[in-house]
Amino acid sequence: MSAAPRRPDVERELNGLKDFQRRTVEYAHRRLWEDEDSSRRFLVADEVGLGKTLIARGLIAKAIDHLWESAEVDRIDIVYICSSQQIAAQNIQTLDVADYGISKVDRLTMLPTQVRNLAANKVNLLSLTPGTSFNISQSGGRSEERVLVQHMLAQVLGEHVVRRPEWLAFFCGTKRPQNYVAEVAGFDPDTIDAEILERFRLAVLQDPELCHRLEEAAAEFVSVTGNPDWPLSHRRYRLIGELRRLVAQASVDALQPDLVILDEFQRFKSLLHEDTEMSELADAVFSHEGARVVLLSATPYSMYSVPEEGVGDDHYGDFLKTYRFLTGASRDALAGERDEDGSALVGSVAELQTGLRRMRDAALADDVEDGTAAAAHVTELLRAVMCRTERLAATPDRDGMLVEKTLPPARPTADDVRALCRLHEVAREVGSYRDVLEYWRVAPYVLQFMDGYDLKQKTLDHVEKDDSGFAGRAVAGAQQLRGEEIERYALVDPANGRLRWLLSDLDDYGFADVPWIPASLPYYTVPETSPFFRATTTGLTKRLIFSAWNVAPKSIAAMTSYHVERKHHRPEDTHAYSDRHSYLLRWRKSPDGRLASMPLLPLVLPLTVLGAAGDPVAAARELGTTQASLDDVRAVVRAKVGNLLADLPSGHAEGRGSEQWYWAAPLFLEKARSPEVFKVALDSIKWANHADDERDGGKASALALHLARAKEIDEAFLAELGPRPDDLAEVLTDLALAAPATVAERALCAAVPECVRADAVWRSVRIALGLRTLLDSRTVAPMLRGWAGESAPQWRNVLAVCLEGNLQAVLDEYFHVLDEASRIGSVAPIDRLQALTEALVDAAQSGGSISFDEIVPDGDSHRVERRRLRADAAARFGRVESDQGVRADTSLRNGFNSPFWPFVLASTSIGQEGLDFHRYCHAVVHWNLPNNPVDMEQREGRVHRYKGHAVRKNVAKEFSAAVLDDDAAASPWDALFAAGERARPDGESEIYPYWVCQTESGAKIERYVPQAPLSAERIKHKNLLRALGLYRMALGQPRQEEFLQVIGKDAESRDLAWMRLDLGPEQRP
Repeated sequence: MSAAPRRPDVERELNGLKDFQRRTVEYAHRRLWEDEDSSRRFLVADEVGLGKTLIARGLIAKAIDHLWESAEVDRIDIVYICSSQQIAAQNIQTLDVADYGISKVDRLTMLPTQVRNLAANKVNLLSLTPGTSFNISQSGGRSEERVLVQHMLAQVLGEHVVRRPEWLAFFCGTKRPQNYVAEVAGFDPDTIDAEILERFRLAVLQDPELCHRLEEAAAEFVSVTGNPDWPLSHRRYRLIGELRRLVAQASVDALQPDLVILDEFQRFKSLLHEDTEMSELADAVFSHEGARVVLLSATPYSMYSVPEEGVGDDHYGDFLKTYRFLTGASRDALAGERDEDGSALVGSVAELQTGLRRMRDAALADDVEDGTAAAAHVTELLRAVMCRTERLAATPDRDGMLVEKTLPPARPTADDVRALCRLHEVAREVGSYRDVLEYWRVAPYVLQFMDGYDLKQKTLDHVEKDDSGFAGRAVAGAQQLRGEEIERYALVDPANGRLRWLLSDLDDYGFADVPWIPASLPYYTVPETSPFFRATTTGLTKRLIFSAWNVAPKSIAAMTSYHVERKHHRPEDTHAYSDRHSYLLRWRKSPDGRLASMPLLPLVLPLTVLGAAGDPVAAARELGTTQASLDDVRAVVRAKVGNLLADLPSGHAEGRGSEQWYWAAPLFLEKARSPEVFKVALDSIKWANHADDERDGGKASALALHLARAKEIDEAFLAELGPRPDDLAEVLTDLALAAPATVAERALCAAVPECVRADAVWRSVRIALGLRTLLDSRTVAPMLRGWAGESAPQWRNVLAVCLEGNLQAVLDEYFHVLDEASRIGSVAPIDRLQALTEALVDAAQSGGSISFDEIVPDGDSHRVERRRLRADAAARFGRVESDQGVRADTSLRNGFNSPFWPFVLASTSIGQEGLDFHRYCHAVVHWNLPNNPVDMEQREGRVHRYKGHAVRKNVAKEFSAAVLDDDAAASPWDALFAAGERARPDGESEIYPYWVCQTESGAKIERYVPQAPLSAERIKHKNLLRALGLYRMALGQPRQEEFLQVIGKDAESRDLAWMRLDLGPEQRP
């Protein structure tokens, strides 16, 4: 029997919010439920990245608590609506404030079978998307929906609907027929709610024409074998879509929403503003008796529009429509005052329009007094239905920690220009009349990388025919990416000014020489010769690139990844680009039977005995600084390791030192001093290594032999070894400081200090194997060669890179930012450990690949060959059809949000609302400029979020001494941010230090705008920067561009501060 539902602990929820978030929750709740003039709808328009999902969680907790004992409410239904199931999956668990569970209803059409379940619960949390619940009349939906619809239709037209083959074929869709028939037979019609079924029955019978069309279409399936032709299939899905719509309409009354959350609603604002069947269905949810609606969006209306964007993005009209929805005004045109475009305005909508007009007139006349009064009235009207917090107000100069980097011109070469001319000729010959200049500006090897473009398809068609020598002319004089050159790792021309700048700039930062982003707070300094020294001092951060053209991300990712991989290919290397990778870090047995991979075991098994001696945080505390040199930290740890070695047998006195000591000594120490942990670790590696069977050639037996040898180690084993190597203490010191599994175990215990140690040990092995995947990958493994010396075995190189790369500091930081999300709600320690482990293992996987086409000679003609380039160092992201082998968007985002590769992410999706890219990136490259300043802020807002990379760098720089306190929190990063809180200036909100933390010469959000000399984008860039400083003054104004041109001419000499509307949440006196 399930436990009784738990009333949410509102105070606990509110205490988990930052102060500005709490103010928003309390104000919005008061406006929705408590004030005498309360509003049934409210907009939270906080600037991007300020935690609107957490605000929604707080509002849900307060709403449930408010309704808990209400006699008017039998059950409490919370409905969360967002644009995609991907975003829903990301956010819905956060919104479950008291472990109520998420309802299985994820679309209105499934309500008929779930009403009883909803009625049995005190609280229901449902997640819907417009595409699956409202915009449903054009598609067939999922098979379970069709099964339900078919059974409901059988209750109207007769049992033959679920029995006759033609009806089964009609509803089957793309499902395998035998599987679909089994689903229909296994469905229980008694689960259908009787009231919904009756409403559906009446709706169908009232439309005889629909019944006729259904019978007619089903009859045609009598003679269909296999898939129907397109016209019949299209007609079938239209009819099923109509039935799904009727089911949804019949079901919507069964939903009793008390609170509806519309997340990033601007993506589906037609549901709010238009008169369609889809919006009517949505309105039935929004307007349910007693329901409150909360809208979440940083851009709830087109925040700024310029003439070239067209009427579809009109700020003024969008602004008024949103306000009209919030006030509950009817969509119908009513008699009353009309605004400048002639549309009807009534009540508070008219009052708002009048106030905005007064503000405009006052600004043009420089009438500060009247303008201030008008702005105060407009603020009062807007605050009644919305509030907005902005992070810019948290910095004195309102720059929000932003800096624009000065770049050299992205100059095209003579070959680039010749390629443009050839591209024009090809386009003209194939009959593609679109201007190819824009393609050429943003991407190299345009014809080879572009997919889905008319020009590309027509070019391929002409090559296939090749009846007039077209292919030869297309290749002649053109820049071509040649597979033969790629195979031998030849130097390839970037063939594009912007890309040439990018690769050069990334090289300057040391981008290609390190396998992970340096820690924001390293626990020691490394030699100047180390690649990590350069990457740290240059401030290496990942790059997020936005382009308006689909061909750009693809070419950027492919060419950047090739550039990195080629950099570490040596002249003596004999393998070709497409050759199978030879893994160096695998379990191997040599031909003479020797176990060749024993030195790997101390890297992938947690050495808790050595680990206790080698904690670099403890060493930093002993030394009193996090700026001590690596040699000084080694000396502290080496003294402790020496004490451990003193108790071990010394081995034979004669002969040369036995390298077996490197693995035997640490394993013996673990087995002798921590036998239970040692056993857990050995069991764990047997389980975890199944995922790596392919990497190890499927030789699980080789691993078993290595583990058996590890179990045999005892004092007698050590006594039979040769003399200890001279550097044994140094190697064990490095293992204590930086062996991957040992580091992972310490980091897990610091992130989740209340965990059971055995659970952390078990997962540290999986993490170490995940890091092995990264460090043994095709791109990273060559980078490590020589790290510990030219003749050093690869395991020594791995240990050296983990040591110089401050792996402990890297994982402590990564787990801190990862664990923030898992701390929300009551999450068990073991679940937090598992979440951290799975996130790292997923992030450490190698990337995918990207295809390009090459026109190659084939006798007297030509053919097109599709080739592939690896995309490890850089990747493309967005809603495009992926090449085979490219990771899903979620995994790719996890990788970019980790310290590991990819270091560059290129996308065509402007804004990327609802998605975070800030954890290890504070640099945005505008490959193409957006059309307006708001889109630019949206792009840059993707990397300026809670505890972002720039913020962490500054917090670490400012408060590093906090980790040296013996009483500091287990996680160094908890200690750092606690120190930041204590240093918060009086009167500052808790935006500091979590979103904004500035320090002298500190990190900032970096804006890059590569441009060719004399480019028209230089003028556009200048105008955008000017508009960035002024556009908030034009809130709610028609023809914003013209307005700003007038008031901006002498803005510096005028008092225009009154035009900035402060819509922060109003507090009770």
